[in-house]
Amino acid sequence: MSERKVPVFELSPGMVLAEPVCHPFTQQVIWASGTTLTDQHIAMLRKMELRGLKVVDFARNSPGLTSSPLTGETVQMPPAQETARAKATDPASASGSATAPTPVAPVRYTLTRPSENQKPAAQPAARAHGTAQANAPWKRPVPQNEIYQPQSVKNEVLQRNLSTVRQITDQAKQASKIDIRAVDTSVQSTIQRIVTNKELLESLIDLRVYDEYTYAHSANVMSLALVVGHALGFPPERLRVLGIGALLHDIGKAMVPEAILRKPGKLTEEEFNIMATHPANGIMMLAAYGWATTDIKNIVFQHHEKFNGSGYPMKLSGPAISEMARIVSVVDVYDALISDRPYKVGLPPNVVYQAIINGSGEHFDPRIVQAFVRFIVPYPSGSQVLLNTGQVARVVRVSHADLMRPVIDLEGQMIDLTRDSRFAIVNMHRPSQA
Repeated sequence: MSERKVPVFELSPGMVLAEPVCHPFTQQVIWASGTTLTDQHIAMLRKMELRGLKVVDFARNSPGLTSSPLTGETVQMPPAQETARAKATDPASASGSATAPTPVAPVRYTLTRPSENQKPAAQPAARAHGTAQANAPWKRPVPQNEIYQPQSVKNEVLQRNLSTVRQITDQAKQASKIDIRAVDTSVQSTIQRIVTNKELLESLIDLRVYDEYTYAHSANVMSLALVVGHALGFPPERLRVLGIGALLHDIGKAMVPEAILRKPGKLTEEEFNIMATHPANGIMMLAAYGWATTDIKNIVFQHHEKFNGSGYPMKLSGPAISEMARIVSVVDVYDALISDRPYKVGLPPNVVYQAIINGSGEHFDPRIVQAFVRFIVPYPSGSQVLLNTGQVARVVRVSHADLMRPVIDLEGQMIDLTRDSRFAIVNMHRPSQA
């Protein structure tokens, strides 16, 4: 018997874990040491962004073999776990042991401790949406040279979030049902693979997905809310609740007529009053679910409240609005203003960025605005900007030291605006303005 460290992209079916794989947040053991890896295990390990694992070759058909609760594959259990398992299945010790493994039988899903074994089953449903999704990154094995590419990771996660929003929106409209497993999988994947990965998060400036506003908006609000929550120091479980509430913040719109949702112009007073029922609609839809905590319901019901009390539906103000709803309020407005719609072109990022800052203390909680401006940038990488010299440059890289002064490409010359005071950005530039 020998052990060796193997990069995740070199794992192959039949290898046996020499160390347990734990959930990154709860530290609950997902697969025990001795688990025989299958294609399904390996696919999920790649998505967990692990760089490598210790594996060992155990002799087959040896004492202590048992069945994996995830796949039914034969696995080697360490002596301690084998003893605990024996105790758990012994009628004489029906009181159970704290070290007993998770039963093979399906467990009831709860928000506080979801079953990791249920996640793989939720993924196909979140991906089954049309021809466009057939080319999504997660539909194929991840090549070795892409595994740790930030852009590849971002595209995979954000596209899956978009697919999840499509799925839950369709279900909500057709049957008033919400697939919390799909929602939770998207939220936890975004937290684990982007938000709590400092190196990756700081290399990704634009965390929005671009698609039809109806679906992309909720996906974008979730991603942006998680970034703000992370900036505020939220622990993983609190981030998770924030993400679920943010993804579902507009779920009540499933009960608003399509003619109003998609109207290409300003709503009449009567139409606005109907639209304004969506927070209450959302609460009614969540009432049937035990996983819908007070924080999640507050996000859905209060995300249109304003810090100065001028919002709706209850005209709450200041700390009377839940902290999570105050976070979603900021990113909801940001994404709504920056997004293109059939009847209007989205505002430039720098204009919306300034509008959020200007709304601090009035519409928005100042503390949350401060967290927002730490990661949400006015001039995203790749955008064109008009300089004080009248020249047009392209943003190459954002400087976290000064978000207003990125590195630009000016006629082939790279200029760091934090070090060169000759240039200043006047505004975003759109080619049609020339």
